[in-house]
Amino acid sequence: AASLTYDEKAVLENVFRQNIVLQKPKLDSAVRKDL
Repeated sequence: AASLTYDEKAVLENVFRQNIVLQKPKLDSAVRKDL
């Protein structure tokens, strides 16, 4: 893997966090449906 610059890591971390925030409600509702 190519080494990332600090800025690239920061961008990836922000995208990763946003994805988690967006997907968390879906995951929570999926878990509730399973229960």
